[in-house]
Amino acid sequence: MPGPFIIDEYVRWADVDHAGIIFYGAYVRFFE
Repeated sequence: MPGPFIIDEYVRWADVDHAGIIFYGAYVRFFE
């Protein structure tokens, strides 16, 4: 059943991307 697996992967990567954006924003402010 690849359906649920693909959905889980999408949600997981979406969370990682969201956290990456927050971390990048803090990183840029630190060196600004």
